[in-house]
Amino acid sequence: MSDPTMIEEIKAAVSIPVMAKCRIGHFVEGQILQDLEVDFIDESEVLTPSDERHISKTDFKVPFVCGCRSLGEALRRINEGAAMIRTKGEAGTGDVFEAVRHARKVAKEIETLNMSNKEVWESFCKENNVPMTLLEDTLRRGRLPVVTFAAGGIATPADAALMMQLGMDGVFVGSSGDPDKRARAIVDAVANYKDPKVLSKVSRNLGEAMVGINVSELSAENRLSSRGWFGRIGRLVFRASLEKEECNVYLIKYDSTHGRFKGEVSMKGGKLVVNGKEITVFNKYPATSSEYIIESTGVFTTTDSAKAHITGGATKVIITAPSNDAPMFVVGVNHETYEPNMTIVSNASCTTNCLAPIAKVMNDKFGIVEGLMTTVHAVTATQKTVDGPSGKDWRSGRGAGQNIIPASTGAAKAVGKVIPALNGKLTGMALRVPTPDVSVVDLTCRLEKAASYDEIKKAIKEASQGPLKGILAYTEDEVVSNDFVGDCHSSIFDAKAGIALNEKFVKLIAWYDNEYGYSHRVVDLAIYMAKRDQHVPFAEAQHQLNVAISKTHLSVPDTDSGNPTIIDSIAWIQNGAERLLEEIENCRPTETHHSAAQKIDALRELESALLSMNGSIARTADEISGVLFAYYCKLRTD
Repeated sequence: MSDPTMIEEIKAAVSIPVMAKCRIGHFVEGQILQDLEVDFIDESEVLTPSDERHISKTDFKVPFVCGCRSLGEALRRINEGAAMIRTKGEAGTGDVFEAVRHARKVAKEIETLNMSNKEVWESFCKENNVPMTLLEDTLRRGRLPVVTFAAGGIATPADAALMMQLGMDGVFVGSSGDPDKRARAIVDAVANYKDPKVLSKVSRNLGEAMVGINVSELSAENRLSSRGWFGRIGRLVFRASLEKEECNVYLIKYDSTHGRFKGEVSMKGGKLVVNGKEITVFNKYPATSSEYIIESTGVFTTTDSAKAHITGGATKVIITAPSNDAPMFVVGVNHETYEPNMTIVSNASCTTNCLAPIAKVMNDKFGIVEGLMTTVHAVTATQKTVDGPSGKDWRSGRGAGQNIIPASTGAAKAVGKVIPALNGKLTGMALRVPTPDVSVVDLTCRLEKAASYDEIKKAIKEASQGPLKGILAYTEDEVVSNDFVGDCHSSIFDAKAGIALNEKFVKLIAWYDNEYGYSHRVVDLAIYMAKRDQHVPFAEAQHQLNVAISKTHLSVPDTDSGNPTIIDSIAWIQNGAERLLEEIENCRPTETHHSAAQKIDALRELESALLSMNGSIARTADEISGVLFAYYCKLRTD
């Protein structure tokens, strides 16, 4: 809250309504502002919050303004008594992007829900802690049931008109070199926001507007609202990546659960130096961009939202959470279905990464008819340290260190996405417990084929020593959760903890370090993607070869059409090239590579012989051998 004297001076100096800010949850500041008789109170996120709870605005006579980034947030604020809702653009930037994003998102959510059934509405209300009557009123109107305006980043008449055309009722504009003139222009733009001629006229000769600052250019300490951080999974992915030779990323030195980082860490010239390797740290994307982005904020979990990284210059994005629409991968289970044309992918959840390997073995060997999963899950950063309101549901707002908290999870259903044969056969729930790390999955399932518990143990043990080695582990020790802190496996089957009611109904137990094991899979997926992306796909090489071969037909002059040497050479090129490509692809031992290399050399010798007879044929043959040689080199590198 600003100094009361300054607020009174502003009120005395202007003839328009005055809006003053108070901190989130600080109802006493609200009382003071009401006593000062301001016209509006903005419960603002740009000030340091005083409480997790927002002010109960129905206790005040002065109307409150609140910001939102989504429909759920907007309806929660309205339910608390907010009279106006604004976008959450970054104040003082002149960057309208954030305001546009928030306005579009709210409108899209209203549109989507209007096309959904009441069951979806009920789920939305439960997840966002808003009454059904408020949602129904909003959907009936097709917009929020209160006045809306855009704030933060509105710098020009065109910005104002843009936000009005996106459905806002008004705009809040920042300062400029000539505030009186620009204010009049903004008013005219709002009044005539659909008239390009008026907008063109009022946009002329306004002087210097607010200096535009892209949000990505602001350092973290200078931002008024946080949009990303080096969080729990981000830090542990970093640690995991340093154990792989293929990656270099960011740093974290200390951890209460996983201990101190085992390495040398220092700062030099604004860079982190880890084990002698310099690592650049930046808030905005560098000019050269980042090829692979690990999206671990937990915010950008859809392809639409994660595209912001692609816009920023990234080539690929790996979401460290389940995604409703991005291709989902579990390393060891379905990661080989990744294709280089995929730009945004999900590494699923830690629980799905634990459950899927076990489910794969069971389904492949015995067949799963149906199953229920429970994960007893350690606390995570999204939980409350003490009781407080939660935007998800009432139970999620209870103190993490004091309670066992039942919670929903999509981990079991997600297995159906990575193992299509199990789609619709598994579902589950979670119990959040007050332990810092390591969780356990309980899979209870009915089998198609009868199997003794010993046969099940044998199948899982064989998989852990074979195709799933490094992903799935097997133990017969008398273990507890702390024994798996820092374990890099996705899933550790506890042979002595499981039970069988009969040969078709079993309960299987598997442990997982939901932080460290999962972080290693993120790195493994990134490494696999990088290798696939660098590898020339066989189909692409085949296409290149066919194009080159087709040119051979066109390169023979009529005068040479009867030359037996040329005819034989063309036949050798056409018949041998495709077979040679397949040989290079399918047979990769050293002797075969050597043989393939010799054949490519022979092709090049033939080109030289043909050069004196017909230069165009030689050039075509050179193109063909170039495709083969490039593909051969790629396989040798891999």
